Amino acid sequence: MTWASEEFKKRSNAAKATRASNMGGSLHTEGSVSMETHRRRMEKEKERLVTYVEVFEDKHIKKKKDGKREWVELCAARTYEAYKKILGGMASKSTRFRGW
Repeated sequence: MTWASEEFKKRSNAAKATRASNMGGSLHTEGSVSMETHRRRMEKEKERLVTYVEVFEDKHIKKKKDGKREWVELCAARTYEAYKKILGGMASKSTRFRGW
């Protein structure tokens, strides 16, 4: 049995600790699909160009039953705000800028 081996247990415990960590990575609400794929799908659905900032927001916010929306974790909210700040400066320097 692979899952009974010491190597598997070691990897499993390391992965469990990583998932429980507050550092690094980010929770997603849409699985392992690339941002580019999500962006294209959103463009098709909305029938307009969509920025990666919009995709990030859409995929890192939980939609609650009561209609409220909240970030899946504080790290995602901080990352979103930092990118918006950085991109605001970039957008003013380029007329061809698509966002992120």
